[in-house]
Amino acid sequence: MSNKQDKQNMEISFIVLTWNSQRHIGKCIGSIMGTCEKEKICYEILVVDNGSADKTKDILAVYGTAISLICLEKNYGTTYARNLAIKQARGNIICFLDSDAALKEGSLRDI
Repeated sequence: MSNKQDKQNMEISFIVLTWNSQRHIGKCIGSIMGTCEKEKICYEILVVDNGSADKTKDILAVYGTAISLICLEKNYGTTYARNLAIKQARGNIICFLDSDAALKEGSLRDI
């Protein structure tokens, strides 16, 4: 149940910051989507890219509207980027993940 399906019952907003994260970002996003789908959790993913110069944005483009992408022209750091995403987040819970993190099955329902 992604963010497009149920806006009123949004359980978790995942906020992921990227900066030249091409090696890890696909696994991170995939783990969020897979875990939430298996555990039937209504979620949204907000990604803030801090001016990546590698292929991070190309990888994120594959997800289309399944994620909300905020692209910054340069690296503004953690606090500024997270605050931008927090303003858009709609979940009852906000979960910050580093781009090299991955969720494991069963890791959310027991929160």
